[in-house]
Amino acid sequence: MSQPLESAENALELVMAEPRNASKAASAALVLARETGDAEAASVAERALGLAARELHDITGAVDHLRAAVRIAARARLELRAAQARMSLCLALAYKGDTPALREADRAAPALRGVDAARLLMQRALILQRLGRLDEALEGYRRAQVGFRRANDRVWQALLLNNRGVLHAYRGAQ
Repeated sequence: MSQPLESAENALELVMAEPRNASKAASAALVLARETGDAEAASVAERALGLAARELHDITGAVDHLRAAVRIAARARLELRAAQARMSLCLALAYKGDTPALREADRAAPALRGVDAARLLMQRALILQRLGRLDEALEGYRRAQVGFRRANDRVWQALLLNNRGVLHAYRGAQ
């Protein structure tokens, strides 16, 4: 693994716990990726910047960085990286109120497997939940949970259970 890619992936891992530090690390990784011409590292760094921006409530910045991540990966024919960036972009678009959010999720789906596919299912379910399509959202959460259990991804299982609990609260369930 290249130094810029490793740095970008480390930044990505920091996003949920330390978005400000993740943003700094991703910026440094992006500079290094550009200096070395590493498109994969640049795409991952842009994705980390976008996710950090989203965590810091800068939705416009998140969308800009995530679109850049998609563009870089697509230009370099890195299908998985483009799909991962689209997966992140779809939720940022939903937060922004843009309608193509589900379309971006659908474009990402064919390239994703395993835990990435489960994460996309959860993102898509959250978008459906925000659109008021609660039955479809519940089905999406159910399908995503299977993937998280298979991968033993307890963090994303917890996020999913929280989202599903909020959905049930909206419905008035007890």
